[in-house]
Amino acid sequence: DRRVAASRQQAAAAGFRRDDRLRELQRTLARQYAAWNRLGERVELYEKAVLARAGQNVEASIKAYQSDVTDFTGLMRAQITELDTRLKWVQVRVERAKAQAAILYLSEEVYLTDDTPAPNQGSKE
Repeated sequence: DRRVAASRQQAAAAGFRRDDRLRELQRTLARQYAAWNRLGERVELYEKAVLARAGQNVEASIKAYQSDVTDFTGLMRAQITELDTRLKWVQVRVERAKAQAAILYLSEEVYLTDDTPAPNQGSKE
Protein backbone atom coordinates (compact mmCIF):
# COMPACT_ATOMS: atom_id res chain seq x y z
CA ASP A 1 0.00 0.00 0.00
CA ARG A 2 1.27 3.48 -0.87
CA ARG A 3 0.31 5.04 2.45
CA VAL A 4 2.27 2.46 4.38
CA ALA A 5 5.32 3.01 2.17
CA ALA A 6 4.98 6.79 2.54
CA SER A 7 4.68 6.45 6.31
CA ARG A 8 7.79 4.30 6.41
CA GLN A 9 9.69 6.83 4.32
CA GLN A 10 8.56 9.65 6.60
CA ALA A 11 9.61 7.67 9.65
CA ALA A 12 12.99 6.93 8.06
CA ALA A 13 13.44 10.61 7.14
CA ALA A 14 12.60 11.62 10.71
CA GLY A 15 15.15 9.11 11.98
CA PHE A 16 17.80 10.51 9.63
CA ARG A 17 17.05 14.08 10.78
CA ARG A 18 17.31 12.95 14.38
CA ASP A 19 20.63 11.20 13.69
CA ASP A 20 21.95 14.32 11.93
CA ARG A 21 20.93 16.47 14.88
CA LEU A 22 22.60 14.05 17.29
CA ARG A 23 25.86 14.12 15.30
CA GLU A 24 25.73 17.92 15.22
CA LEU A 25 25.22 18.07 18.99
CA GLN A 26 28.07 15.61 19.55
CA ARG A 27 30.43 17.69 17.38
CA THR A 28 29.48 20.85 19.24
CA LEU A 29 29.95 19.06 22.54
CA ALA A 30 33.41 17.87 21.47
CA ARG A 31 34.39 21.43 20.45
CA GLN A 32 33.18 22.87 23.75
CA TYR A 33 35.03 20.17 25.69
CA ALA A 34 38.25 20.95 23.80
CA ALA A 35 37.78 24.66 24.51
CA TRP A 36 37.12 23.92 28.19
CA ASN A 37 40.34 21.89 28.42
CA ARG A 38 42.38 24.52 26.59
CA LEU A 39 40.99 27.30 28.80
CA GLY A 40 41.75 25.20 31.87
CA GLU A 41 45.38 25.05 30.78
CA ARG A 42 45.41 28.83 30.36
CA VAL A 43 43.89 29.36 33.82
CA GLU A 44 46.54 27.08 35.29
CA LEU A 45 49.31 28.97 33.49
CA TYR A 46 48.02 32.29 34.79
CA GLU A 47 47.78 30.93 38.33
CA LYS A 48 51.17 29.23 38.34
CA ALA A 49 53.28 31.79 36.51
CA VAL A 50 51.77 34.87 34.90
CA LEU A 51 50.06 36.37 37.96
CA ALA A 52 53.13 35.77 40.12
CA ARG A 53 55.39 37.47 37.57
CA ALA A 54 53.08 40.46 37.32
CA GLY A 55 53.08 40.75 41.12
CA GLN A 56 56.87 40.48 41.24
CA ASN A 57 57.11 43.19 38.61
CA VAL A 58 54.97 45.50 40.75
CA GLU A 59 57.09 44.76 43.84
CA ALA A 60 60.25 45.50 41.89
CA SER A 61 58.75 48.73 40.58
CA ILE A 62 57.74 49.81 44.09
CA LYS A 63 61.27 49.19 45.37
CA ALA A 64 62.76 50.97 42.36
CA TYR A 65 60.44 53.94 42.90
CA GLN A 66 61.28 54.08 46.61
CA SER A 67 64.97 54.05 45.70
CA ASP A 68 64.50 56.79 43.08
CA VAL A 69 65.59 54.41 40.32
CA THR A 70 62.34 54.81 38.38
CA ASP A 71 59.66 57.44 38.16
CA PHE A 72 56.01 57.36 39.17
CA THR A 73 54.97 56.59 35.59
CA GLY A 74 56.99 53.37 35.62
CA LEU A 75 55.39 52.37 38.91
CA MET A 76 51.90 53.05 37.56
CA ARG A 77 52.67 51.19 34.34
CA ALA A 78 53.65 48.10 36.35
CA GLN A 79 50.48 48.29 38.44
CA ILE A 80 48.30 48.78 35.37
CA THR A 81 49.98 45.79 33.75
CA GLU A 82 49.25 43.69 36.83
CA LEU A 83 45.60 44.77 36.81
CA ASP A 84 45.33 44.00 33.09
CA THR A 85 46.85 40.58 33.74
CA ARG A 86 44.34 39.89 36.51
CA LEU A 87 41.51 41.04 34.27
CA LYS A 88 42.63 38.68 31.50
CA TRP A 89 42.81 35.85 34.04
CA VAL A 90 39.24 36.57 35.12
CA GLN A 91 38.13 36.71 31.48
CA VAL A 92 39.68 33.31 30.79
CA ARG A 93 37.92 31.89 33.85
CA VAL A 94 34.61 33.34 32.63
CA GLU A 95 35.12 31.82 29.17
CA ARG A 96 35.88 28.47 30.79
CA ALA A 97 32.71 28.71 32.88
CA LYS A 98 30.73 29.47 29.70
CA ALA A 99 32.24 26.42 28.02
CA GLN A 100 31.36 24.32 31.06
CA ALA A 101 27.76 25.59 30.97
CA ALA A 102 27.58 24.72 27.27
CA ILE A 103 28.96 21.25 27.98
CA LEU A 104 26.36 20.64 30.67
CA TYR A 105 23.57 21.89 28.41
CA LEU A 106 24.76 19.95 25.37
CA SER A 107 25.36 16.75 27.30
CA GLU A 108 21.76 16.91 28.49
CA GLU A 109 20.62 17.57 24.89
CA VAL A 110 22.63 14.61 23.60
CA TYR A 111 21.08 12.36 26.24
CA LEU A 112 17.59 13.55 25.37
CA THR A 113 18.16 13.22 21.63
CA ASP A 114 19.81 9.82 21.99
CA ASP A 115 16.86 8.35 23.96
CA THR A 116 19.35 7.39 26.65
CA PRO A 117 18.28 8.25 30.19
CA ALA A 118 20.17 11.29 31.45
CA PRO A 119 22.21 10.83 34.61
CA ASN A 120 20.52 12.02 37.77
CA GLN A 121 22.13 15.38 38.46
CA GLY A 122 21.72 17.36 41.62
CA SER A 123 20.29 14.57 43.73
CA LYS A 124 20.26 15.58 47.39
CA GLU A 125 19.85 12.10 48.78
